[in-house]
Amino acid sequence: MNEFADRFAEYVEAFLYDTDSGRIARGRSYARSGAVGEFEVDEGFAAVQVRGSRGRRYSVALRVTEFGDISGRCDCPDGSWICKHIVAALFGLIDEIDRNGRLLRVLHGMEFPESADIDPAPEDSGRTRWAAEAYENGPTPAEAFARTPAALPEPPPVPAEPEQPCFHLGPYDPGRFTDEIDADGLDLQAAVAANSAYLALDAAEHEREIHPRPDDPKLDAARVASFTGGLISELAAIAGCPTAEMHDHARAWYWGGAEGVAVLTGQWKPEPAASKAADERLAGLFGTSNRRLNRWTIPSLNCQLRLAEDGRWHPYTKTGNRWAPAGPPAADLETAAEALQRQ
Repeated sequence: MNEFADRFAEYVEAFLYDTDSGRIARGRSYARSGAVGEFEVDEGFAAVQVRGSRGRRYSVALRVTEFGDISGRCDCPDGSWICKHIVAALFGLIDEIDRNGRLLRVLHGMEFPESADIDPAPEDSGRTRWAAEAYENGPTPAEAFARTPAALPEPPPVPAEPEQPCFHLGPYDPGRFTDEIDADGLDLQAAVAANSAYLALDAAEHEREIHPRPDDPKLDAARVASFTGGLISELAAIAGCPTAEMHDHARAWYWGGAEGVAVLTGQWKPEPAASKAADERLAGLFGTSNRRLNRWTIPSLNCQLRLAEDGRWHPYTKTGNRWAPAGPPAADLETAAEALQRQ
């Protein structure tokens, strides 16, 4: 690989450090099989579609800072922190940068996209059988152009006025700017504000909860880490905890907010009648389960359900020796159990 691809590969290695090896292997296989489409690259941003195992294409958006911090989002239904499509997109982008090292300069804002001069791919390269059939038997450009366009969707509501910055590298102050803030901290605040607005719209569209900003500094670090994955190490250092712990807290916040983090870190004893009822219902669904306080482990699925004090059930899966949040909480046990069976 050229020096630019080597450098970007180091960014990717750091980003995938705590990722499940199985997902990395599947993502690498996707990239090698031609499942990664053509990239759209701009300053700090790369977008691409990745074909899944059943032929459906998923949109992946990657953010890359000039310091090599990476974060990614995918519209697939996989609830994991980093899905195989994001992994595939990253390996595909390494290959693109290896073919044209100037793309890394575009990502770092040092060149305009149109100056990168990407060589065109050979004719029919990467074309799937589905694409070939659509090319041969699909509508002509004139027919497609003549079709009556569908009605435009309603525009999203205007976001509410942003709150004050949620996190910076100086002394934590939830109410105002401080004199100690530096340029990097201000840049992070602007990025977090923009991402917060996007996540609020995205959560509303998909009927997910919008978790309010907490006053506790460590919880706030988990909130920021939940959508700026490339900064988890720095946020862990600020919060005074190991990187792996901040990674878990970020996932827990993403799915369940402050209550999700509480379920991750603490245990409590439900009422005996509620525990017995849950034992019986899980036995009917899975044959057996092991209970410890508010946590029910299901050996047949290598999964766990944790009951929060608000009465909701949080799904967990096990990777190695660590239990990690695996999806949004459910109001009833049956819905939570169905979600586990789909894992």
